[in-house]
Amino acid sequence: MRNPAIVALLVAPVALLVWSWTVFGAVAFLARLAGGVRRIGHELLSPRGRTLRAARRASRTPIRDAGEGSPILIVGTIRFYRGALEARLTGRRCCFYQARFDEPIPKLGFGVRNSWSMSTEEKGCDFILEDGTGKALVRIDSAVSFDYRGSALKSGTSEAHEWALEEGTRVAVYGVGEWEADPAPDWKQPVGYRDAPRRLVVRAPRGLHLLLSDHLVARDPSALGPTQCPAVSSGSSR
Repeated sequence: MRNPAIVALLVAPVALLVWSWTVFGAVAFLARLAGGVRRIGHELLSPRGRTLRAARRASRTPIRDAGEGSPILIVGTIRFYRGALEARLTGRRCCFYQARFDEPIPKLGFGVRNSWSMSTEEKGCDFILEDGTGKALVRIDSAVSFDYRGSALKSGTSEAHEWALEEGTRVAVYGVGEWEADPAPDWKQPVGYRDAPRRLVVRAPRGLHLLLSDHLVARDPSALGPTQCPAVSSGSSR
């Protein structure tokens, strides 16, 4: 007959290990679930989430037909206005860029997956958008949501991602339009005999963000998304 004390001594570590895996697994699952709920809530209730939903419901409007003070979705080609920026990683001339840096956090213990810390840098300047019916001055003077696609740039153990809007890129812009006198009119565009040349100025709607999107360009069958970011080595970082 086996000694109960010896059996208990042998079984106890196994039971403790199983219990630990069960508890830590449940805690990890609940943490992931809470994180997912938090992210979904943020996307639904945040200004960015509300801006994306409003833009997806909007119909594309030609620039010449934009109403005064109305939310609009316009699609056109970018032209620089009073200069350009240099993208953070590649140095490309652009009017807006987003650079994201992901760094791995060391494992906290056995069975714990790697996690990542993420930092994002965004910078933009005003630019002109042309669609063949007119031109709009897009003001980057408030919060911007950048709805992007692109290729990742990798460097060592970290990952660097960059997306940039270069001159000639087609992009969709969602915001509020206001008409003003055009200080540099394009006389090729027809205007009435008594009409002064005007341009559309687009800003962020109240309570929402200005949206720059390449996803929404797909509504125009002839449109192409922004230029894909070429791969660079870590030595090209600035």
